[in-house]
Amino acid sequence: ELENLTEDIFDFTGLPDLLNWLEEH
Repeated sequence: ELENLTEDIFDFTGLPDLLNWLEEH
């Protein structure tokens, strides 16, 4: 399920890393 996958990604990468990725792409 997409929601569960998203939660796993947040747990794996962490929010700061996600924000950095969004800024770089």
